[in-house]
Amino acid sequence: MIFHAALPADEPERAARVVAKMLGGEAMPFPPGPESWMAWSADGSIELEFTPRGREIVHGETELEYRVAERHSRASDWHIALGTVVAADEIVRLATEAGWPTRICDRATFFRCVEVWVEGAAALEILDPQMQAEYRASMTPENWKKVFGVKPAA
Repeated sequence: MIFHAALPADEPERAARVVAKMLGGEAMPFPPGPESWMAWSADGSIELEFTPRGREIVHGETELEYRVAERHSRASDWHIALGTVVAADEIVRLATEAGWPTRICDRATFFRCVEVWVEGAAALEILDPQMQAEYRASMTPENWKKVFGVKPAA
């Protein structure tokens, strides 16, 4: 189970508010980080933290610390898949209204998702209830081994 994830955003409050709507939940300030916001899912099981882009998380003296990166890119090397109670067409509408690229994708016949590019930079795969059922049915270790011929590590 993933309890929370932190994502960069040019406009953390706006990003949190739009994603919270996609998750059927609510957005609120994230006090530990200046200008940071959280998006919660409808049932409170998912919490996404949006922090100002260009801040790096580093190994601090007593706990993780944020510092401003000398150089950064808007491109990202991560993504996360999330389940929601909100229908796919509503997710697409919200993303489009926010000006974010979005599309419904078929991930190699394993599952469908709504691909949402937060601020055009960070990818979320959001699965409505029907898409979650497809995901759970196809994305299993047994199915992965069968489809790709993966052998257990020796």
